[in-house]
Amino acid sequence: MSQVMLIDDDPIIYDLTNRILKRTGCQVAWAKNGQDALVQLNDMDKLPDLILCDIMMPDMDGRQTLNAIRQNSRLRDLPVIILTAHDQLEHLQWAEDMDVAGYIVKPFHIQRFLEKVRQYLDLAPSDTA
Repeated sequence: MSQVMLIDDDPIIYDLTNRILKRTGCQVAWAKNGQDALVQLNDMDKLPDLILCDIMMPDMDGRQTLNAIRQNSRLRDLPVIILTAHDQLEHLQWAEDMDVAGYIVKPFHIQRFLEKVRQYLDLAPSDTA
């Protein structure tokens, strides 16, 4: 079973992504900000197969979180998809510079979301796709 960590302060986004991914047989861990994510990741015996990370969050935003992940030898190779409402060129360029696995703009189309996620996970078919 594939494991995903969602780093996003919005419980509605967690609920939506959790429901979508559960239908494909995926487990989702939720962190409400970067600090919470780093604590959870450091406590995990088995790391997630994929991280979905928002940019705008309290305490530690997505940029700081991704920098911390890339600087940690245990975490640096994890694929990270940015999941954000920001589609400005500045954010897209930053994501490209950070070598992220993908960039999904909220609100997203479920089928496109699953297409991007499926590139990194072995997901079962879903009636939402």
